[in-house]
Amino acid sequence: MKKGIALAISLFSSIAFADPTIFNMELGKTTESHLKSMYNVQHTGTNKYSNGNMYSVPASDINFDGLQKITTIFDTKGVLIAVLTTLPKSKFDYLNQTLGGKYKRASQNIPFVGNKSATYRDGDTEIMAYAALQPSGAKIKG
Repeated sequence: MKKGIALAISLFSSIAFADPTIFNMELGKTTESHLKSMYNVQHTGTNKYSNGNMYSVPASDINFDGLQKITTIFDTKGVLIAVLTTLPKSKFDYLNQTLGGKYKRASQNIPFVGNKSATYRDGDTEIMAYAALQPSGAKIKG
C-alpha cells in the first residue's frame, strides 16, 4: 500500500514583536501589494479566522528543494500574518533540527511510527511543523 507524505509549517504572528522572515516575506510587515510585486500570486479566498485575503505563491518561484505548496494569509489590514508551506515528510527531521537551533521548542511529538510534530516560539510568533501520513489513495495537490 502506497502512502503519500506531507509536512506543513505554519508561522502565526503578532505585529507587536520583531517577526521572522520566510522566503523574503516578513511576518507582520509584508503587505499584499508587496507580495504581489515579489511573486506571481493567485488569490485563493478569505481566511475564516483572520477575515483577510489568502494567496497561493507558486512553489517554482521559490528556490527551496522539495517545496510543494505555499499559502500566505493576511489580516483585514492587508498585513501578512501567516505562511503555510507543504514539503515532503522526508524534510521534517532537517527542518526540526534547523528550527531547534534558532527558536525555543515549546513542544515535540516524534513517534517511531506515525505523525510527527514540533512547535517553536519566538515572542508572539508560533512556528508549527507537522508531518502526517496521507490517507491511501489521496494525492497532494501542488
